[in-house]
Amino acid sequence: MSVKAMSLVWDFPCPMTVNGVEFKPSHKFCLLAYADHADHNGKNIFPAVGTVAKKTGLDERTVQRLTADMSDMCLLLDDGKGPRGTNRWALPFSAGGDKLSPPTNCRGDKNPDSLGDIPSGDIPSGDNLSPELKEPKPTNTYSTDETVTAAILEGWNQMLETLEGQMSKKHFLNLKPSEVVHFGDGVLQVMVENDALQEWLESRLQQTVERTLLGILNQQVHVQFVSAETEA
Repeated sequence: MSVKAMSLVWDFPCPMTVNGVEFKPSHKFCLLAYADHADHNGKNIFPAVGTVAKKTGLDERTVQRLTADMSDMCLLLDDGKGPRGTNRWALPFSAGGDKLSPPTNCRGDKNPDSLGDIPSGDIPSGDNLSPELKEPKPTNTYSTDETVTAAILEGWNQMLETLEGQMSKKHFLNLKPSEVVHFGDGVLQVMVENDALQEWLESRLQQTVERTLLGILNQQVHVQFVSAETEA
């Protein structure tokens, strides 16, 4: 148990958006339970999901969802496996150790079996993906409306390049296959493969995409994700 780690979690602002994901009171409560297992440096956190569920009174499925969210936020950094095979986490202490400071870029996996994204590992934080991990750009399977100008398409492509350097590979690949299909009245329609992906992008990346496009296009653009399943 680390009083210091728990104190830093208590001091971390809530609610707020962290790396494109909203940090809510339920996340903070769950993070406190993890911090209760940390050492003085915020490391060696490896309680089982059931243990966290018992501490918080939350069901295990909720704990798993909140944990995945906090991994995406980089408030829990993947640090391999614990002695009993559970996930081992570390808190993102600042250089001075006086606050939580989640890195902006969560890139690279600790080991081939891990899906946790951390600022160090086989792909350095902020680096572009290595050539062997890059996938060819998908062909456009949807007809793009004539309202989509070259400037809009260029802005969208620049946005993708920017976010590729800031997002985990697994999340970027959820956004990459999308296709711009219409633009009008400040609304940019983007086609995605299915309803589930549409819902995920709306809840997790829409604000980040819109904020990045604003910086590139110098105009406010509302992004509307539409599902190819629904449109079919």
